[in-house]
Amino acid sequence: MAKPTYEWFIEPLDDFTNDSIRKEISAENATRELFDNKNKPHNVWQCSYEQVKYFWDSRDCGLNFRVFNRPITSQSKGKIKDVTFIFRHPHLQKRNPKTQKIRQQLKSIS
Repeated sequence: MAKPTYEWFIEPLDDFTNDSIRKEISAENATRELFDNKNKPHNVWQCSYEQVKYFWDSRDCGLNFRVFNRPITSQSKGKIKDVTFIFRHPHLQKRNPKTQKIRQQLKSIS
């Protein structure tokens, strides 16, 4: 079975990010409104995975955005899915205080 291929999208969350993305991505991939799997509209830029990684690595310059993708199928194009979480490094994520408390309790029991 072949690996699925995906279309990638970036949703800027502020004007600075939108301007930065507009300078890097060609006009043919200009912003458009697409719906996610919860039927919420998002104004996104279509881009390649490499561009998504470039912008993700440039976040310390003040870029604020979310990442979406959708599988490309021969029948139709589906709804976009928020996949920002796959770019986050697990050690850099803030841990939920409730989860930490439960883990401490489990350690004390063992």
